[in-house]
Amino acid sequence: RFIVDWRRFWSPDVSDEQLDARVSQLVPGARVVVKSGHSAHILDVDSRAPVDDVPMDPGLIVSICSDSGIAVVSFGGPGGRKLLCPIEDLEFFDGGDVAPGVRVTVARHVRVPTYGWGGVTPGMVGVVMKVDTDTLTIRFPIHSCWKGKKAEIRRADTQNAKGEGEEKPKLLVEVRVRASYDVRGGILADKVGYGKTATTIALMDITRGMPLPPVPEPDRELFIPAKGTLIIVPSNLFEQWLNELSKFLSDGTPWRGAFYKGWAKIKSWKIFAMGNVKPLTKVKASELADADIVICTYRLLYSPVYQERRDTLAQKESESGLFGGMLATTRGLLAGNGFARSGRKGSDTVSTWSDLEFPLLEQFYWHRVVFDEFHELESFDS
Repeated sequence: RFIVDWRRFWSPDVSDEQLDARVSQLVPGARVVVKSGHSAHILDVDSRAPVDDVPMDPGLIVSICSDSGIAVVSFGGPGGRKLLCPIEDLEFFDGGDVAPGVRVTVARHVRVPTYGWGGVTPGMVGVVMKVDTDTLTIRFPIHSCWKGKKAEIRRADTQNAKGEGEEKPKLLVEVRVRASYDVRGGILADKVGYGKTATTIALMDITRGMPLPPVPEPDRELFIPAKGTLIIVPSNLFEQWLNELSKFLSDGTPWRGAFYKGWAKIKSWKIFAMGNVKPLTKVKASELADADIVICTYRLLYSPVYQERRDTLAQKESESGLFGGMLATTRGLLAGNGFARSGRKGSDTVSTWSDLEFPLLEQFYWHRVVFDEFHELESFDS
């Protein structure tokens, strides 16, 4: 699964005070005191009984249940008395240091924090969530888990005020959108003789009767749906692939004489093999789309005849370029109102994709594409 995160920032029409108010100082680890006259709803953690003698000294928030709005507060230091306190009955106690719950900001001398700004802006105020040896975790209004070096942070109440007339830094709101895509495919990188070809043929065989995945909506009107697997191989491995297909899909008899005009039907498999471009010039797009396996060489894609056909179907003078021109031609043929010359020679034209003779392999949305020895492409001027 392929996951993409988009992050965008912009300045909201919100004041510093409004943003600061959204970040509560009542966080786990913060020191707090019980507000005067607000002890009626405080309970003992163990007995759940009301507490009459509520401590007046500061306590430490152990945990907070955001759903119920109740905090567990420890009074009297480690191992001290633990009480259940409604959040609204507590107020932050500032000990004068940098500790959880204290409001802080990035020091003015820091140009770029060690771990980056992450959408936080100079002058923005956040609340310390956690203190490690030399690192602070801070909750800012637009970043809930910002990390920064302790030496780069100052208490907000000790940061020197800006001079009169100096422009106030703009605030930023961060919006993150996540989208996931199912991306199938991979690389078989086993050593020679470990069965990469056999594994690929087995995959084609075992998935042959399964329903075809739908063509993604953005491509639906641009590519001809094909049910088969396109295999592209180096010229010197073309015969070897045919032999391997024969070995695993048939009785192992060489297929050299089994093909007529590129086609062979062996044990219900429709296979179209092209050692050169000639068989492709005589085949219709509807036939190719119905093939189980189409196999060709890299050299075919770069042959003068194939490139000339690409120029023709792609309307070489198209402003959108070769590929864009090919997509435009295919879109028209799929809609039934296209115009394309059919075949290599002659002046016959067609308006629908199924009648198109000598289609381009790039016009199809294949069930699967296999590149054998993909690095072979480096030998072509692409």
